[in-house]
Amino acid sequence: MFPGMPALGIRFNVDEISQSDYGVECWKVLWKAVRSEKLCGAHLFEGDTMGTLNGAENVYVVAVQTNDEAMLQHLHNAIQESRDYAEVAPQQMFLYAAGVIAEPLTEAG
Repeated sequence: MFPGMPALGIRFNVDEISQSDYGVECWKVLWKAVRSEKLCGAHLFEGDTMGTLNGAENVYVVAVQTNDEAMLQHLHNAIQESRDYAEVAPQQMFLYAAGVIAEPLTEAG
């Protein structure tokens, strides 16, 4: 991720996802909530949280990083309104800025 660039991390409770390929299922939830062209030009990242890797939680993150604050706000609102996301959301639903950058995420697009 790029330090200093705004970012939004969307957290998913892996225990609530019935598929073994939970990463793919998380992306499906995202794309059902927001059309891909709404994220044009953004950097995409994904991965298990540090807490997951340490055994403290079971959470996967899909993150979007862009200088377009309106894009991040649109994404935030769309995810909050998503019924599909509500079924797999952990108690802490989002990560922002430095909280996202601190996670060991890999580039996804």
